[in-house]
Amino acid sequence: MSDLQHLFTEAVRLHQLGQLTEAERLYLQVLHVVPENINVLANLGIVCRDLGKLTEAEAYCLRTVAAAPDDPEQHLNLGAILEARGDAAAAAAAYEEAMKYAPYHPKVLNNLGKLLYQQGQKTKGLQLVEQAVRIEPDYPLALNNLGVIYSEEGDLGRAGWCLEKSVTLDPGNADALYNLAGVCNALGNLEKAKT
Repeated sequence: MSDLQHLFTEAVRLHQLGQLTEAERLYLQVLHVVPENINVLANLGIVCRDLGKLTEAEAYCLRTVAAAPDDPEQHLNLGAILEARGDAAAAAAAYEEAMKYAPYHPKVLNNLGKLLYQQGQKTKGLQLVEQAVRIEPDYPLALNNLGVIYSEEGDLGRAGWCLEKSVTLDPGNADALYNLAGVCNALGNLEKAKT
């Protein structure tokens, strides 16, 4: 069993390093031995999503949801894949299912809030993303999403604050940098927008 654990640990390491194809190969080796292991299935779902293999990712996530229907993380992962596939209604349903088991989970609140906002449920979406940031104030993705929402709502001051904090927490996030530059430009702070 230690060889199997070593393979899984190495797959996780490679995944974190962005070596997705090699990580997938090792996860599949482990899955061959333990075909119903929820951790392996979940990680395969995530690595396949990252590789753009959304059909395979969804299949793995459906297996994890079936194996652990009361685990909010599995519904969250499924929702992210469904969202990537462009199925907003199914993604929202998966996020809402996750909320049944973890109503104060920042990632669930953020993902569902962003999606609802994009679908036109602006008030509810904004409330959920704000709640995610209240619960986890140093959550860069939620801060970025909240900054974008504030910007769309015309509240550029709060948008800039959220985006600056997001960039400070995750300086390599190109989306947050781009969004911050847009807000700085809208505020007339062209020098800051350039940096």
